[in-house]
Amino acid sequence: MTTKDKIFTTLFGLLILTALFLYFFSPKRDIVEKPQIAATPEVSPSPAQEFAGEIEILIPQPDGVIESPLSVVGRARGTWFFEASMPVTLKDANGAVLAKVPVQADGEWMTEEFVAFSGKIVFEKPETDTGVLVFENDNPSGLAEHAKSFTIEVRFK
Repeated sequence: MTTKDKIFTTLFGLLILTALFLYFFSPKRDIVEKPQIAATPEVSPSPAQEFAGEIEILIPQPDGVIESPLSVVGRARGTWFFEASMPVTLKDANGAVLAKVPVQADGEWMTEEFVAFSGKIVFEKPETDTGVLVFENDNPSGLAEHAKSFTIEVRFK
């Protein structure tokens, strides 16, 4: 190794050490956030309606009066189904589960397009006057990042 190479290697090493020292040991400056200018707040969908563009419920209508047996009809993107079904849960106003049943795709479900579905839910009338119907994508992975749900409010007859 020549003298020039030794000098170059030494200087390069010192440069790297200096950069590392400055990066890890230099005093951190307090970052002052700029004041936010008041703007029209963005309206994000409620968690219950977050996936409204992926599922449409025809029967029952939101805030509709229901009784047992309840017919459920709608359409959802094929990605909501697994083995041509997806779970639907009926809860009373206290969150008690009255029924949880799969509804069935009425056509080819292995698509990203809308697929019609239908099903029947049999339940006993609860003590509360209202409740919710929760439509969930069938999520065989069980991973939270793949979970989707859509909720409509209902009234019991």
